[in-house]
Amino acid sequence: MRDPRRGALAACAALLVILPVSPPAWAHFLLNVNLRTIHVEALDDGFRVFIRLPMPLVVATPEHARNPEDPFVVMPYTQNRVVNGRVWAFVDAAKVQANPMGLGRLVAGGHSLVAGGQKLPGRIEAVRVHDARGILAEVPLFSTLPVAKTALRGPVYSSLAQDLPVGDALVDVAIFYPHAGPKESFLFSSSLAPELPGAELTENLLRFYRLDGTVSIYRARGALRTPMAGGASALAFAATFVVHGTQHILGGWDHLLFVLCLILGARALRGLVWQATGFTLGHSVTLVAGVLGYVPRFSWFVPAVETGIALSIIYVACVALSGRARSATLLATTLVGLLHGFGFSFLLSEILTLDSSYLALGLVSFNVGIELGQLGVVLLVWPALRCLDRRAARLSRSVRAGLAYGSIGVAALAVGTRSVALLHSV
Repeated sequence: MRDPRRGALAACAALLVILPVSPPAWAHFLLNVNLRTIHVEALDDGFRVFIRLPMPLVVATPEHARNPEDPFVVMPYTQNRVVNGRVWAFVDAAKVQANPMGLGRLVAGGHSLVAGGQKLPGRIEAVRVHDARGILAEVPLFSTLPVAKTALRGPVYSSLAQDLPVGDALVDVAIFYPHAGPKESFLFSSSLAPELPGAELTENLLRFYRLDGTVSIYRARGALRTPMAGGASALAFAATFVVHGTQHILGGWDHLLFVLCLILGARALRGLVWQATGFTLGHSVTLVAGVLGYVPRFSWFVPAVETGIALSIIYVACVALSGRARSATLLATTLVGLLHGFGFSFLLSEILTLDSSYLALGLVSFNVGIELGQLGVVLLVWPALRCLDRRAARLSRSVRAGLAYGSIGVAALAVGTRSVALLHSV
């Protein structure tokens, strides 16, 4: 791994594999917010549902998928403008203010609540549109039922949201579903925007508030074609968080590259186990601390952590290239794990709050999922590299060097972009 020329050549091929591939964006808008939050409140006479979701999921139509560059194809509640030679969609404030219930009906029509084997009819009660652009956003919280109810009180369209790109708009809707039967369970699904690029990455968070006062939390990723089952058991809840903990680490390129570089630098399985143990100890501590709210609330903190995570990849990749695997000690990987734990907590804190019935179970299950994903990477990559070492030592050195250099290149790009975000947040 000490031949820089061979390693540099191999890095070119590795970059093609490592660099994340982004789906093509529609010219009309980008899906910049990928979280749909749903609160389902059981009442004596039915269910009241509060939904916050990205506006592109509401207004996107199949026609736009077929004609993304056509300026004459206008989505509901939007207007097209040509900016720097491209067509972009902006929220039409006048239409939203004139007929907000129509926008709410689009949301209700694109979701289904089934209880007692019947699809329940929904009645729109309130609608609001928020500006979610960057650090200037003043979007009310939507993480619990009380704050969700508060978020739907006020003007339909904020005065801050003029010239708002559709991709940066959030829609809040309150819907009442009358139901006289049992309310212990239900199915909730969506048929919105099946062709929208990025819809498959949407994180769906559902909280079910039962009549007895208990709260259950459910999570799923994707367009929500497969219904979420409210009222599931604690075991099903735990399984959901294990699955999504695994998905989170396997879908996070920065965490994956860090684990990959740990494997590249390990000369023996015992050393790799110690390094992975340190990483686990570190991220477990800050994952819990982040979810419980024991983190700085400054605007620079998130981009600082993300920049640190990218730098940690460069560190372990350089250790792997140097051949001094022992420098990646238990202490070093534990300290790096602290950074990555905060990164994990940024997502999980959007899902679990202190009032969650299964807070501890959710934390443990999500962490178990992360470890299973990490173990899966080790079990896949470590034997493959060891086999290559035995059968083609020269090729193995080139592959290892290429992967390490490629990781450094990807992480360096991330350091640059994240540092810019950090400077803008200070």
